[in-house]
Amino acid sequence: MKESDSEHVFHFTRSIENLISIISNEKFWVCYSLENFDFLNAGDPLGGQIKESFAYPITCFCDIPLDERILNHANDINGYGVFGIGMKKEWAKRNGVAPVHYVPDFSHVSKLWCRVLGGVDNVINLSKEPLGVKGFYNDLISLGTYIKPYTNDAGKFFYDEREWRYYPPVELFEENRIKRFLTEDQYKKAKHENSTQSVFELKYSLEQDVAYLIVPKAHLDEIYGLIDGLEIKIQLYEEIGIQ
Repeated sequence: MKESDSEHVFHFTRSIENLISIISNEKFWVCYSLENFDFLNAGDPLGGQIKESFAYPITCFCDIPLDERILNHANDINGYGVFGIGMKKEWAKRNGVAPVHYVPDFSHVSKLWCRVLGGVDNVINLSKEPLGVKGFYNDLISLGTYIKPYTNDAGKFFYDEREWRYYPPVELFEENRIKRFLTEDQYKKAKHENSTQSVFELKYSLEQDVAYLIVPKAHLDEIYGLIDGLEIKIQLYEEIGIQ
């Protein structure tokens, strides 16, 4: 049985400069992204309530075949940029990149997440914290980086993105004495100070791990010199069937 429609995961960015930086440095930048969990509260109004948003250091990819769907992902109103790089899926798995879990509103899963993430906050605030509960809480909040709403009120189906994410291993946070996540206030301060890029990097080999580069035709000359002699296919949007 074929694992998926695609044997690759794709990362998109909004400028040719960003793509050139990713290629030249052979690494992805891991930046903080603010994630809101209000969609979980709707499913369990009487259970534990999640009142905070959290920002996680992540790098995002999509598992979408090279057809018109990938153009919609890159270039619609809420797109992620038309400059893409396609990584071999074996590289993604080897480096801990994993698919997110899409959670529909009012589902049993939504209620469970809401009760667990909302309820554990009450335990943390007890006057005498049980041994190990703080670490358990951090694990649960960190796990939250891999959940996402199935859709939103505007009718956007996040499920169609088939998103995969890289979130650094827990031991790297401990080694660098860095928090696993930021509160919304901490994230806003970091954004104001233009410091949402984390200390973490996701490295790869240009020669061994990259299968595709997706670019508009006007930027071909800027790309060719970076991959001369390598077996990397340059995919033009015109070839996907979109002019």
